[in-house]
Amino acid sequence: LLLGNEEKSSSAIPIIVYLANRYRKNNLIIFISHKTDLRTGNKSMSLFDDIIDDDISSGNKSFGPQEGFAGVIICASACDGHIGEEEGQTVNSILSQKKLYSRLSSQQMSSMLDKIIGLLKRKGHEELLEKSYPAVPPELRECVFANSVDIVLADGTVEQDERDFIDSLQNKLEINPKRAKKIVQVMVYKNHG
Repeated sequence: LLLGNEEKSSSAIPIIVYLANRYRKNNLIIFISHKTDLRTGNKSMSLFDDIIDDDISSGNKSFGPQEGFAGVIICASACDGHIGEEEGQTVNSILSQKKLYSRLSSQQMSSMLDKIIGLLKRKGHEELLEKSYPAVPPELRECVFANSVDIVLADGTVEQDERDFIDSLQNKLEINPKRAKKIVQVMVYKNHG
């Protein structure tokens, strides 16, 4: 899954990405196509943007604990500009094991993830993180941090963007630096070899 920060082409022809987002409003499914120039990151405006996009998909509703936890996990997988196969599998594994999601039907889970991924595509991982982390309950903050570190380590390399993300997440979640370092050490051991 490639996101809005894909490798920017140096060719003379601008690369346009069409992101089809599905939204439900008054029991109608509305398809919106956003055109994004990957070199500039600019989204072309549509007549529908002020009416549909703001009303349905602006993400102004606050997240609950389920969306918050999943949002942080997805941000960890996307913080380097893409979600690798190993990272995607790790996200699925983490979310499927949490009691937090045990009462959600597959349709509810899919709808929640569509909402989060849609926000990620439209706004980027930084804005998704800003919306997600405050919704993570205090008792799950170390858990979401540890799982985020696990995701960053999933592909076997830790890029600078990922290091910066983990440092920022530790601060946002207000995890004691010594405790955070221990969590990182354990996750490195877990993912070694």
